[in-house]
Amino acid sequence: HVTRDDGPELFGFTTMAGLELCAKLCDVNGVGPKIAQKIVYGGRSIEEVIEKVTKGDVEFLSGIPGVGKKTAQKIILELQGKLVDGPGPRVDEEAMNALMGLGYTKLQAESALSDLGEVGGTEEKIRAALKTLGR
Repeated sequence: HVTRDDGPELFGFTTMAGLELCAKLCDVNGVGPKIAQKIVYGGRSIEEVIEKVTKGDVEFLSGIPGVGKKTAQKIILELQGKLVDGPGPRVDEEAMNALMGLGYTKLQAESALSDLGEVGGTEEKIRAALKTLGR
């Protein structure tokens, strides 16, 4: 859901991976939700888009309507190495959902919770994460 001056817009995704990739693309300066959605569902699989960005394929991205060469280079520069999720630290899903309910993005919530280490229960994790996010 995106709110603009001319009214709200709703963008749909068939998978959670598509939504997450779109969110990461929208974090790149100059890439809005329409272009991000074109990149995610531009006739290629999500895995292929991630592979092309990871390998630095400027031609692939600039071949998508609405994405110029400079924007493609910027996407690659900012997202290269950030799209492949390794077996990173597990975060408390309930705490993450609570932080997202308070208006933080998934990336902000994951980052704040992964920095905590082993803190007590879910409530303690939320409090500690809010302190971190409030800085």
